[in-house]
Amino acid sequence: MLKHIFVLFFLCVLVVGTPLIAADFSRAEAAYKKGDYQAARKLLQDYLDKNSKGESARQARLYLADLQRELATAVDAYRRLIDEKEADAVARFAQKALAERFYLVSRYSEARENYARFLELYPADKQAGEVRFWLATCHVLLNDIEKGMKLFEEVAASSDKVRKTWAKLAISECLLKLGRPSEAETRLKEMLGTGAAEDLGNLIYFHLGECYEKQKKVKQAAGAYRRVVRDYPSSFEMEEAKRRLELLRLENPQAVGESLIYAIQVGAFSRKDNALALAEKLKTKGYSAYAAAEKVRAGGVTLYRVRVGKYKDRAEAESQARLLNVRENMPGMVVEVGQ
Repeated sequence: MLKHIFVLFFLCVLVVGTPLIAADFSRAEAAYKKGDYQAARKLLQDYLDKNSKGESARQARLYLADLQRELATAVDAYRRLIDEKEADAVARFAQKALAERFYLVSRYSEARENYARFLELYPADKQAGEVRFWLATCHVLLNDIEKGMKLFEEVAASSDKVRKTWAKLAISECLLKLGRPSEAETRLKEMLGTGAAEDLGNLIYFHLGECYEKQKKVKQAAGAYRRVVRDYPSSFEMEEAKRRLELLRLENPQAVGESLIYAIQVGAFSRKDNALALAEKLKTKGYSAYAAAEKVRAGGVTLYRVRVGKYKDRAEAESQARLLNVRENMPGMVVEVGQ
C-alpha cells in the first residue's frame, strides 16, 4: 500500500511539475526579452537549478552567457554550449555571440576567427550574410583590406537589402584606403543613382568629398562637404565636413567660394502651401522669411523648410533665433545654407 502511495505521488510530481518548470522558463525568457536583465538572471539560474538538461536548459544557459559581465566567463559558457552539441540552434547562436563579444571589446583577431568559424560550421544559416559582413569588417580593421573588400563584394551581390547597401559603402571606403579614389568615386555615384542617399546620404557625400580631395578636385570636394553640412546638420559627419570645408576654403578661396551663411529654420512641411503660408505670415510681421524645397532622406520625400534671414555670423543668427522665439513663440534652429 505504501509503495502504491509513493508511485502515485511520483506520478503527480511528474505530471504537475513538468508544466511548472516549463512555466519557470517562459517567465525567465520573457524577462530576458523584455530587457529586465536583473530579474532574468535570477529566474534563469533558478530554472537551471531545477532542470539542467534538455533544449530549454541549453537556451537558458545561452541567455545567462549573454548576461555575463565578465568576458572570460561568457566566452567559457559559449564554448561549452558549442562543444556539447555543435549542430543545434543554440550552438549556432553561441558561436555568433562569441564572435560578437570579442568584436565589442575590440579584440578583432579573435572576433575574425570566430566569425570565420561560424561560416565554416553553418554556411547555409540565415545569419550567414550578417556574419560575413562583420567578418569583412574585422579584416579591414586588421588592415587586411583586400580580403575584407572581397567579402564585402559577396555581401553586396547578395539578396540582403539592408546589408548589401552598407557593403557597397564599405567597398568604397576600402578603395579609398587602398589609394584608389577614382574607383571609390564611381562606386559612390552608382549608389546615389540607386537612391541610397535617402538613408546614407551623409556618408556617401562625405566619402565623395574625400575622393575628390585625394584627386585634387577642390571645387567638387567643397560641394560634397557643403552638402553634408547643409542637408545633414545632425549627422555625425557634419562637424568634420565643416572643418574640411573651412580648410579647403583657406587653401583655395577662389575655387571654394565664400563662406556658408546661416539662417533660422522655423518649420518643415510636406505640403508646400503650408510652408508658404507660414513664410507669408512672418513676412507680414517684417521678417525676411522664405520657403526652400529640399528632398530629404526620410523616404525620399520633399520637405518645404521655412527659414528666416541670412547671416554671415553664426552667433548673430543664434541671437536672432532667441529673439524670434521670445517675440513670436516660435523656436528655431540655426542651419547653414548656400549663398
